[in-house]
Amino acid sequence: KRAAALSNEFISLRFACPAVVSHAVSFGAVIGAILRGKPVNPSLGFGLYGLAKKGVLPFGTSLSPEEIAAGKQARVTDLPEPDALLQAAFVLTGAQKQDLVSAPAHVAAPM
Repeated sequence: KRAAALSNEFISLRFACPAVVSHAVSFGAVIGAILRGKPVNPSLGFGLYGLAKKGVLPFGTSLSPEEIAAGKQARVTDLPEPDALLQAAFVLTGAQKQDLVSAPAHVAAPM
């Protein structure tokens, strides 16, 4: 019983933040797309993001200035905008660049 209570407390604390939940759902959506046979390429995340904009995936979305001018309404949900869906595209794009150079963490600019 104690293990179950501790586990429940951990899950409640971890997933109390909508951003954490959004990233977890985004990860699941990316894995689900791969398991459904979608190719692992930079367009994967952009395709999933398009599904979020259409309301197929349970994320809120913001609008471009053009969409606002056209009178489109933003989707409001419990999950924030799914930027994590795009992470796969950014990582894959970076990995494919032969000339990409990344400085070691200890050399990065201080915050």
